[in-house]
Amino acid sequence: MVSNLLTTLDELLAKTRVHNALQHYLLRTGRCPPKRIRQNYPAKLTIKNHLADYRLSAICGIALILVATLSPAYCEGQDIQPEVSLLVEISGFRNDQGKAKVCLFNNEKGFPLRPEDAYQVVLADISGQRSRAEFKKMPRGAYAVGVLHDENSNGRMDTNTLGMPMEGVGTSNNPKSFFGPPGFEDARLTVDGADMTVRVIIRYP
Repeated sequence: MVSNLLTTLDELLAKTRVHNALQHYLLRTGRCPPKRIRQNYPAKLTIKNHLADYRLSAICGIALILVATLSPAYCEGQDIQPEVSLLVEISGFRNDQGKAKVCLFNNEKGFPLRPEDAYQVVLADISGQRSRAEFKKMPRGAYAVGVLHDENSNGRMDTNTLGMPMEGVGTSNNPKSFFGPPGFEDARLTVDGADMTVRVIIRYP
């Protein structure tokens, strides 16, 4: 946007220089400049042209202000929220089968076992009983990570007849949970403008 504005400003300044040169000739001689002088500017010199000069100058002034306010030096002093990356390092897998389904949640809905409610989902390979996933361009805010060891790669958490998980699960902060999965607040992370690394340990029933 700034580069386009600078290009437009250059064009306006070039036209302003032509206006000024022709206007100076008119005021000094009282005659319209000959064709060889005004060949690059075909418009006739009239009162309207002089008014156009003032309008052009005003546009140039506004453009200069916009360029200044959009420049990096100006932006450095503003409260601009950067987008950051969150790296999730996962350990504790009992084998390398299937995939690690890494889910990033920005609220408690569905956490940690419903990927369809997640803010972002990454499927990661498992090697040496470890895995990793990266979430990029994250705005500031509160998040929680839930990881499913999808051993049979069916895309969901397998449960027994009582609805209890049969595959490994892990969450950020690695909170202990004795009755059901941990809640969002137990696994809550705060992204505040700097890249983060989170370590998750997979646990099995």
